[in-house]
Amino acid sequence: MSTTFGRELGRAVAAAGSGAATPLRLVLLELLERRLETIAARAHPKATMLPFRPAYSVKTNPRPAFLRAARAAGFLAETISPAEVAAAREAGYPCGDIIYNGPRPCRRAELDAPLGAAFADSLEALALYLAERPAALVGVRLRPAAVPSRFGIPFDEVPDAAALMRAAEPGLTVGASMHVRSEDYRPRTWLELAGSFVDSAAALARESGRSLAVLDLGGGWTPASLERVLEHDVPALRLLLGSVLPGLTTVIVEPGQSVSTPCEALLCSVLEVRAGRGEAVVDAGFSELPHLETYPHRMYWAADGMLAPVERGAGRILGPLCLEYDVVARDVALPDGLAPGDRLVIADCGSYDASMAFPFAGGARHEVAPAGERHR
Repeated sequence: MSTTFGRELGRAVAAAGSGAATPLRLVLLELLERRLETIAARAHPKATMLPFRPAYSVKTNPRPAFLRAARAAGFLAETISPAEVAAAREAGYPCGDIIYNGPRPCRRAELDAPLGAAFADSLEALALYLAERPAALVGVRLRPAAVPSRFGIPFDEVPDAAALMRAAEPGLTVGASMHVRSEDYRPRTWLELAGSFVDSAAALARESGRSLAVLDLGGGWTPASLERVLEHDVPALRLLLGSVLPGLTTVIVEPGQSVSTPCEALLCSVLEVRAGRGEAVVDAGFSELPHLETYPHRMYWAADGMLAPVERGAGRILGPLCLEYDVVARDVALPDGLAPGDRLVIADCGSYDASMAFPFAGGARHEVAPAGERHR
């Protein structure tokens, strides 16, 4: 546990107090602000020699405090629904700084003003966007070759998308988008995937007779993988884009989970310790964290004013639901002395889950909210 992360997590646990009802979400807002500032600096055109613009994915964590921090750090807002557009607007985003990039089509009548960009997930949505113009820039999401996905148009539909763009009015500003999680394209590298996407985008520009102004490179990165992309892949990407898409004015990167994941934790209470089985039951589980098995979570025992890591072992920590899969952690060692009423902290809980809806109420520096609280 890094010193900064441990200090902020410890302060958040202390702020919750020993009498706080659990499960309880803890927000490390100062850590979030530093992460946003760091990513904005790393992706700045002066650092990358590319016209990068970071965008915050509203779906990863739609807390008002997170959206306000992202806006203050210069991030665009990337949305997938009218409700997310409304959340971004309530956080102070102007429509021109909001991107729409989801499978649910965006209708102009649902907006109070055109957005900055809208990327169509299908040919049908592209035709709708060209007719209604819900955004200043109309683009299309392209499905990277050889990557199974339900999103975007496949390469063999690029000529049809180009024909729709070619028939639109003169002066139309267009773009292209991709978004694939790192676990979906292994053993390929992100740069290989980006190269395939740029080839498709270049074909779209060539066949439509349009100059692509904006590329949205999506997200799906962990904090470590985003760092590798910015450090190692950007120089090669710069050469590629300059040679095949010279008209680009903006390259969007959307580091959603890599921003928000480390900035929330869940405080829960031990209900029962089954020492003979090496098991403990806690009052949080699948309902609060349905993505527990999607990516690793760190866990700590909060005792005597300290946070002690829960180490690997042969035990399990179980959730409270009558579901076989309501298992919070496998292959862990229960801390010596763990007893009912003790507190455990599950870290890295800041990406979207079903219990969040959007957005949470509150906005304190170390905001806490009941895990199941929904937007009112």
